[in-house]
Amino acid sequence: MTLKIVLISGLFLGSLSSLALAGGGHGEINVGGHQNMSGHNDTEKSPVGKPALGMVTTKTIIVTTLDSMRYQFSESPQLQAGDVVKFVVTNTGMLTHEFSIGDAEEQKSHGAMMRSMPNMVHQDGNTVTVKPGETKELVWQFNSDVEVVFACNLPGHFEAGMFTKEKVTAVTLNETNKHAH
Repeated sequence: MTLKIVLISGLFLGSLSSLALAGGGHGEINVGGHQNMSGHNDTEKSPVGKPALGMVTTKTIIVTTLDSMRYQFSESPQLQAGDVVKFVVTNTGMLTHEFSIGDAEEQKSHGAMMRSMPNMVHQDGNTVTVKPGETKELVWQFNSDVEVVFACNLPGHFEAGMFTKEKVTAVTLNETNKHAH
């Protein structure tokens, strides 16, 4: 009888661990079906845009994470609707940081999740965790007329000021015609 209970328990626990692995984790590279910080499937859009890995980029912006709880951008993002930006994020400090793209509501939700799971590591469509000395890339296509928030949601970092807000502007008809010629 005891052997039977042990075998059934083993099968039950094995099936639970298989379900957990099938759900993906924030510590692994995003492969279809993994949810980003907003709870959206990565193939879906966020209010501020969508992951754009493999798309032709319109600009590259170098981002340095600083232990003073700030980001240093190589240039002001000055984002327009449709821009596909490659962010090259380097951590020159001694603390682990995160670079996350979302709107204010997504960042608030992600911050709450990070407080409940402070050791979570990201490599998602909209968020990367960058350890000291590391450089990671994130490619994103932006929507128009939204305010995007770039943030580090590791516990205490956002609260210390490690976020930047940027307005994404719509492309005007004249600008659209210039690109068409």
